[in-house]
Amino acid sequence: MNESTWSASQSASLSLGSAIANPVTGRAPVKHLLIGAPPAVRITIHRLHVLGYADAGDWSTLLALPDQPIVITPKPGDAMSSLIKYLKLID
Repeated sequence: MNESTWSASQSASLSLGSAIANPVTGRAPVKHLLIGAPPAVRITIHRLHVLGYADAGDWSTLLALPDQPIVITPKPGDAMSSLIKYLKLID
């Protein structure tokens, strides 16, 4: 069965035990990557802070992106999800 045929109940019943990287802490890393106009990235960081999801100070400083493609090399078994959200920037 491939992932696209899973039902919501099947997904909900999956055990996270095999996905947890550290059996002592019970925590698994999730890497977050924000790419967009600098004001939009800053706004998103601060919104996530206000929501209590991540402290604004935990994020790296903004990095300039190269003018060439970025290659992301996942670890075996990693998955990825993407979301594009449009923010209205006020001058």
